[in-house]
Amino acid sequence: MKLCIKYLGFRICVFVFCFLPSLFCPAQQYSVSEDLRFAQYLIDNNQYHDAIYILKKQAVQNIIPANADSINYYIGWSYYNLKILDSSAFYFSKVNSKPFYQKSAFYNAFDQSYLKKTGDAKNSLSSIRIENDSSLTKLRNLQYAGIALLERDYQQYEDCSKNFSYNYFPLSSEEKNFSDYYFRLKKIKKKSPLLAGVMSAVLPGSGKFYAGYKGQGLAALMTVGVLGISAAESYYRMGYKSPHFITLGSLFTIFYVGNIWGSAVSVKLAREHQLHELDDEILFDMHIPLRRIFN
Repeated sequence: MKLCIKYLGFRICVFVFCFLPSLFCPAQQYSVSEDLRFAQYLIDNNQYHDAIYILKKQAVQNIIPANADSINYYIGWSYYNLKILDSSAFYFSKVNSKPFYQKSAFYNAFDQSYLKKTGDAKNSLSSIRIENDSSLTKLRNLQYAGIALLERDYQQYEDCSKNFSYNYFPLSSEEKNFSDYYFRLKKIKKKSPLLAGVMSAVLPGSGKFYAGYKGQGLAALMTVGVLGISAAESYYRMGYKSPHFITLGSLFTIFYVGNIWGSAVSVKLAREHQLHELDDEILFDMHIPLRRIFN
């Protein structure tokens, strides 16, 4: 009940701030900056959907071009916090002047990287106007390095890493982490699905071991082994026409063939899983310096 009252109060606040002024004041006197301050208040209180509603309303009615960048920035920031990154990138890309230009440009590039649009991310980074700011130059280099790792472009990463100082606090830990990711990525070998299948055909479960799933390999070995022994015992005791042998033989065949197929597929899945985990870590370390420098 208290929560409902609190929510109702909040909605009344939105109404008072947003609509009453327009009822009693002429449109040209209505202060856009008040709306922006209220939108910022909503964003600070995690009310992103309400902030977007108000800001988009202003974007349509806005009569002062100077406020357009602020409106686009706050909309982009709201979408960013809602993790709607395509919309976030769209609004960030429309910010062209200070005080929000550089932050919007870097976050736009990060959104594109997260969405796997690394080509667009590099284009966004290259177009940022930095004006002899060494901290932003280093930040851009770090973002380029992260994108190179996401693209597995190791030569490009090596070129970027030559500019790492490892002693600039906002970036130092991420630069060290990137070096670690670089070596871990290069260690991930491309294993053969065919070899995994052949191994499991010879010794059930060994293909899963090869893929890196040791627990699954052991489970497959025990399951197929028990079924094979049971089927063989039924054959020798009751003959090949007995229902017992037919049932166990069928189960053995299903699990044996399934294990071969599963081993071949698991090689690809294991590699994708490792790369996906590393991509998440790379993106995380691309994001943290943005927070440190711009927030």
